[in-house]
Amino acid sequence: METLVHDVIRTMQSCLVSAGVRIREGSSSPDQLADLMRAARADGVRRVAEVGFHAGLSSYAFLEADPQVSVTSFDLGFHECVGPAKELIDKKFPGRHELVLGDSKTTLAEYRITGPDAGFDLAFIDGGHRLEEARSDIGNLARMCKPGATVIVDDILPDQFWGKGPSQAWEEKVEAGVVLEHARHSSEPSGDVFSDMWPRLGSYPLARCWVIGTFV
Repeated sequence: METLVHDVIRTMQSCLVSAGVRIREGSSSPDQLADLMRAARADGVRRVAEVGFHAGLSSYAFLEADPQVSVTSFDLGFHECVGPAKELIDKKFPGRHELVLGDSKTTLAEYRITGPDAGFDLAFIDGGHRLEEARSDIGNLARMCKPGATVIVDDILPDQFWGKGPSQAWEEKVEAGVVLEHARHSSEPSGDVFSDMWPRLGSYPLARCWVIGTFV
């Protein structure tokens, strides 16, 4: 798995460097990408939804993990890395990736009405960090996923300003019986996987923590 994860990272790095893109926000850690790939390989997982496409690392990891998996990503689309990352994924995995652009508070609800009827088997949430955004993303995907579907939420770091919203939203959904928590995984503080493309990303080693559960 480690070799496969680093192949995913190197491929996306090469694509973005060739496109002249500079990454200005953090991305998944190798440990987290490995968790995402294992989740995509679980029995019965065919349709994956994610909030937060950014540089395409998580989408690429899901699609590389299992040739039967398809991914629908919801993203604001304002980062310059989105276009080149989407082009690479479409070339590498034709017909298996859908990108829905716009505010997920709106696009997720719209997709529930206009999208395919079958529910998602796996959801990864790494979108807006404000409480109302994280609360909306978890709530909407709970309605779009099959009962028992796996859900992974990033940035469960209540002591960090970017983690307060996702952490509180997750705890609320656990208390409300919307989700059942199974595990919390973390990475040691480290530089970002894209720090070679913008050294500032590697200048501030940060802990990472994500939660794995199921929708009830």
